[in-house]
Amino acid sequence: MTSEAQAGDVFSRAAEKLRVSGYTQARYTYWDNVPDNLVNNGFFVSRARIKWKAELTRQAWWMMEIDFVSSRMIKDAIVAVDVSRLLTIQAGQFKRPISQEEMFSSSAVPVINRGLTNRVATRVLGYIGRSQGLMAVVGNPKHPYQASLGIFSGAGEADVSIGDELFEQQTDLSNRGKDVVGRLAGHFGKDTRVRIAAGGSTRNVGGNYTDTAGVLHRSRTFVAWGADTQIKSGPWSFWAEVLAGDNWSGFTDALSSFSAPTCVGWQFAVNWHRKIGGDEPLITAVQPEARYDVLDPNLDIGNDAVSLVTGGISLFFGELMRWRTNVEWHMYQDDRPNETRFISELQARI
Repeated sequence: MTSEAQAGDVFSRAAEKLRVSGYTQARYTYWDNVPDNLVNNGFFVSRARIKWKAELTRQAWWMMEIDFVSSRMIKDAIVAVDVSRLLTIQAGQFKRPISQEEMFSSSAVPVINRGLTNRVATRVLGYIGRSQGLMAVVGNPKHPYQASLGIFSGAGEADVSIGDELFEQQTDLSNRGKDVVGRLAGHFGKDTRVRIAAGGSTRNVGGNYTDTAGVLHRSRTFVAWGADTQIKSGPWSFWAEVLAGDNWSGFTDALSSFSAPTCVGWQFAVNWHRKIGGDEPLITAVQPEARYDVLDPNLDIGNDAVSLVTGGISLFFGELMRWRTNVEWHMYQDDRPNETRFISELQARI
């Protein structure tokens, strides 16, 4: 039953308040550098998500987000207690608070896709992205400073449904070691708003055991760190971020002498959001957008960096629908040919 006081709030007998939201992203993508035996373009749904957030009491809340497109359906699963006005303790599965780019909802990123460093840090190294853990958050969106400190299993979102079976695993991405993540952010200004933040993470990889051949295996702890800033002034929005850390992708826990090279990436993005006046126009706002993104996976090796330039435009049909079209240019320092990707996406939110 929808509340007459505020559309979108659903009241139930079990919780004080239940709010439902979600979004769907329908895409078309064309990529020029695809082998001749493969199709180089297609239509697909990139995300179809529903989020529920329930206020259990004035101090306790619950939130779950499901993606019906992904094989890893459960994205966020949080239970939390607001201990005080400035302290929240939450447990479950959620994003580790280091990179602001990762913490943006995929419905609100500056351009259509997250960048190169994000892909490596989430899919390969696991420093950022979702995992299961316990976190304390000091501050709130209205407070000028916020700090977060959490401890995570490091298993990522893939193992959210395995439960106690996690204790039986001793693999690279699922182990009994714990990852520690921290972030500090400050918000300043009124007409021109500025946010500055920095964070760090430890990543525990591998297992501690002796295999059947008598080889001793030992887990190792690696480190990542980063900083980001965001400036909003009138129709302009600017973002910049740097993220660096130990590239442990070649690590084996049987090699005690392993030394991880340093991986570093940086980017900056800009949007210009301009509303369109008139009597109920079809297009209510237009937003040109661009980003420059660089990733060097190994500072000890030359000519291995990758650059990604993104440019495009978003058209808004009210506050809940957006048609975004971007072109991405992938450029490599080595002998790989450059690549171009064209992406057009229609997004609707509830």
